[in-house]
Amino acid sequence: MGLNTYNEELADGLQVLRYNVSTAYKSHLDYLDMTPTSDHNFDSAGVGTNRFATILLYMVDFDPSDGGETVFSYGEPYKPQKTPPTYLEAVEEARTYSSLFKVNSWEEKMVAECKSQLSVSPKRAKSVLFYTQHPDGRVDKRSKHGGCPVLTDEKSKWAANLWVWNGPRMGYSTAPSKNQETIKTRGSKRKKKDPTKLPGARRVIFKNDGGDLKFNKASLYYQETLWGDFGPGKSHSVNSFKGHVWNVKGDDGEVLLTWIVEDGEGDQHFVI
Repeated sequence: MGLNTYNEELADGLQVLRYNVSTAYKSHLDYLDMTPTSDHNFDSAGVGTNRFATILLYMVDFDPSDGGETVFSYGEPYKPQKTPPTYLEAVEEARTYSSLFKVNSWEEKMVAECKSQLSVSPKRAKSVLFYTQHPDGRVDKRSKHGGCPVLTDEKSKWAANLWVWNGPRMGYSTAPSKNQETIKTRGSKRKKKDPTKLPGARRVIFKNDGGDLKFNKASLYYQETLWGDFGPGKSHSVNSFKGHVWNVKGDDGEVLLTWIVEDGEGDQHFVI
């Protein structure tokens, strides 16, 4: 994530959690909404800052039958060994825990969601990292997640959260305020400030003009992580940092081109 050392301005601090039998946390986004009582600018797609990544740390071992998973509401089960149950089938399964939950309660519905969607069971010393923002700073609604009900009374679920921000967080003098949200332009029109003004960040624009057939089936990678399709006519705009390495690969996985982000003011363009 570009963090070499812990910086209090860029993280909310570690939150330790304990869940006993039947307790859970409703599915939600870690991205914070703007509030009228705060002067902080939460609009990370503009000049504001917000949570952009969450790290979940597990301190206990749970079997799938114990519950306590982290569920991603819009995620499909990863390489299931068998066909996952439909939501309605999962509801019926959840009702086997009628001694713990009322029928049609939100906890029962959470169990059904946990059994039918992408979920991760707690494993001691393991962690999960996911992002709450798109590369351009917009909130990623597919990061919606929740803490599944604990289904065993033989042990408690212990975990910890660490929320990382894309810039100085709320409460610090270096954090962006609402009066930085817009700037005047010609006439009465207004537009958001350039998000590349965030500390250390630079807007990088990748574009495939389609002039070279070698890149007809290309994909863009951040180092070895797939970023997206980069065929003819495709473009990507991201906030990146000096020294970040971006690769263009063919459909056979061969690296066709490598770009390295440079230090400087304004946008950096990479075009093929």
